[in-house]
Amino acid sequence: SPENCSHHIYILNYDQGPAPEVGNLYYASFISFFFVLRICLGCLEEMNSIEMHSNVSDDSLGHDDARDSHGSTSVGNLGSSQASSPSTLFCDAFAMKERRSRVRKFFFLSILSAICSASAWDAAANQESQQLSWRQKYLVFAPATASFLSSIFFLMSLNYSTYSIASKLWCGGIASLLLFLIWLVDLLLSMHSDDSWAINEKGEIRMANLYYFSWGAIVMSATILLSYAQQSPMLRHEKKSSVVVIWGANVKVCMVILGSSLHVWHNIDCSADEEEGQASFCNRTKCAIGIGATGIICGWTVLISRIIGCPITTKVRSYAETYISVFLIIIFGVGIALITGIGGPGQSVGDLFYSSWLSFAISLGIFVTCVDVLQQQEMEQTDAGYVTFHDNNVRELT
Repeated sequence: SPENCSHHIYILNYDQGPAPEVGNLYYASFISFFFVLRICLGCLEEMNSIEMHSNVSDDSLGHDDARDSHGSTSVGNLGSSQASSPSTLFCDAFAMKERRSRVRKFFFLSILSAICSASAWDAAANQESQQLSWRQKYLVFAPATASFLSSIFFLMSLNYSTYSIASKLWCGGIASLLLFLIWLVDLLLSMHSDDSWAINEKGEIRMANLYYFSWGAIVMSATILLSYAQQSPMLRHEKKSSVVVIWGANVKVCMVILGSSLHVWHNIDCSADEEEGQASFCNRTKCAIGIGATGIICGWTVLISRIIGCPITTKVRSYAETYISVFLIIIFGVGIALITGIGGPGQSVGDLFYSSWLSFAISLGIFVTCVDVLQQQEMEQTDAGYVTFHDNNVRELT
């Protein structure tokens, strides 16, 4: 049952337990815990007919003026008998289609937040000093608040009637923004404060529960916020570009590299009389700072050029982004060797370790995407040239 499984999780993974850090026992206990939670959530979805009420066709999102023969608006299973404006029609259809997804996201956000709050409480109870700083108090009570708020919206989303309130932008949208801000501040305090329980002064994981579930909670809250943002009629015609998304991901990951390396640099002593190993560690930390800053500059350069619309052809821009991605692959590849190798600031698992490898993988993805775009452009030009050549021959024959 979930009660027994959660009790075993607490016994195994609390601060003085056998699995407070990452390892086979840590991963296995939490994987089994989330499997049980997913089974329970599936049963709740079946009991409340979530799938049936969420079955809104995609066509209803693309036709704002869909009306029945009596002139009333009808969208999927909404059952509205009153005429609605196109904007209201789009928002309601999108909200009903996202209901099942939001039920799951609010549910798991409440669980992740509760785990973070319990872990912070456990860390506070086991630290030597009983006097907590305001940052540590925030790490205890803010996740508890987020868990309570997420639980309320989870219960509201389960019920068809109350979801009509929770799906509104003025209700669920504001709540999702508040949840994201709570977790944004929590993550900054967890990863970049001197009295953090999640990591030590070198950015290495001290308490796995706080580290992993803080990241999981902010990602989950961000997806909820994005869901409500996409519900806005102002964004319904916006086309998503995979290139823009992946460049944005590159900027975010490089910001993690920069912030983590600066955190390490702030907490180490690189005086002149240090031994050779410490000097190498300091130099590698400087390299990590430079790599993170370079990735941010390159990413923002590409994003700004796409946003403001630089007066260059699409082909030239694609070639430029390809060359930039090759440059990033090289510096991130060198950075992985220097940062995550023996004697580097990211040799142990932590923000710097994960973000270094993730930035390298993203740069490879950017390169592959840019090459695909170039090949598609060349194929379109070839087809256009063939059509022009064929039309000229037809005119000459006639």
